[in-house]
Amino acid sequence: MKRSTVAVFLMAFSVGNVSVAQQVEPATPISVGIVLDTSGSMREKMDLTRQVLSELLKDGNLPDEVALIEASDEPLVLTEFGRDADRLLAYGRPAETRGGSALMDGVHLGVQVTSLGRNERKVLLLISDGGDNGSSYTALEVENAIRGAGIRMLVVGVGTPIVEENEALRELAGRASLGQMAENVGGRHFDLQYSLDVSRIVAELGAAMRASAL
Repeated sequence: MKRSTVAVFLMAFSVGNVSVAQQVEPATPISVGIVLDTSGSMREKMDLTRQVLSELLKDGNLPDEVALIEASDEPLVLTEFGRDADRLLAYGRPAETRGGSALMDGVHLGVQVTSLGRNERKVLLLISDGGDNGSSYTALEVENAIRGAGIRMLVVGVGTPIVEENEALRELAGRASLGQMAENVGGRHFDLQYSLDVSRIVAELGAAMRASAL
């Protein structure tokens, strides 16, 4: 997928040290790599995805530096880490999702990019419905890469609350696979289906990113 097809609307934001979870003391700066699933199966879920990203970045939950990786037919680095980069790119096109899902390839690339962060503490955040039909890397290979890099993994599994029965089963299976991956590498998984849950999940993500233990 070309950069011009990116499915993200983001307001400009400052990457500061403000925490939405005030009870959590400021910690060591964190390098955060975000892997965003923009495959065709995410078409009905991009509104929720944009809400998570917008609140997460607006509230300053991501200290110091952020990189953004897209996963659809093939993974693509949209923004890299940079000491003087205090904003992600804002994309002016309407949300567009298409193509297959090379999700594990996207996560593997996310591990590589996140490993390049200048901070000792590194977090990989995956936002996806769990569908994968075109990856070269297996889930086991990706899990081994995450462990080897010493990266904390957080997953937001996005679903739609009202779907046909067959689609519901596929969605449940996809989000279950994401939850299993997060559990296997000692990370955390958040299940998201409703807009009302976005603020709570964003607050929990902010606290989880600062958790000292992997």
